[in-house]
Amino acid sequence: MLLEVKKINADLQLEDLDQWLEHELEGYGDFAHFPDYRIVECKQLGIFEKPEQDLQHFEQIHDDCLNERDRCLLRYLHIQQPLLECLNTQDEIQRPWPMRILSSYAKDIIPGYSCVRAWQSYHEPLNERFVHGVLGHLLHLLLEAQNSQSKAIIQKIDTLCQAEPQLHKVWSKLYCEAASAV
Repeated sequence: MLLEVKKINADLQLEDLDQWLEHELEGYGDFAHFPDYRIVECKQLGIFEKPEQDLQHFEQIHDDCLNERDRCLLRYLHIQQPLLECLNTQDEIQRPWPMRILSSYAKDIIPGYSCVRAWQSYHEPLNERFVHGVLGHLLHLLLEAQNSQSKAIIQKIDTLCQAEPQLHKVWSKLYCEAASAV
């Protein structure tokens, strides 16, 4: 559906829509503006080892182990993968801690142990969150444009969604909510 909207937008040239479509289809870079549905609260996990022992163990790292600045930086994970990849995976999404943060906490998280690896972790299906988020954001961008071409795209999306009952249910609900707000 997004590829179809991208083709239609080639004529309209709605810049915000084009940029958002590019990010959704190709992925988001480190400094991109992330829509809310791509920012998720995550857990902090790590692998710890006791000096002079070959044993390693896995632990969740609690927020109270971090100072406020680092806690704020690590609490949320910005999901960068392209939309299709997000919808096709049930795997845990991981992002390693920056080395600066890992090295500053490595010996302090668990007394007597050293953290050798730490990462942000999100392990919940993204499908429903992303379907709602993408359709809602798309509708918002099109309603914001407020022109006859954006209305044509909205009708085209409605037609495309009708082929998939779950998508149509979400799209209809979002559209009704948006129409009643106007």
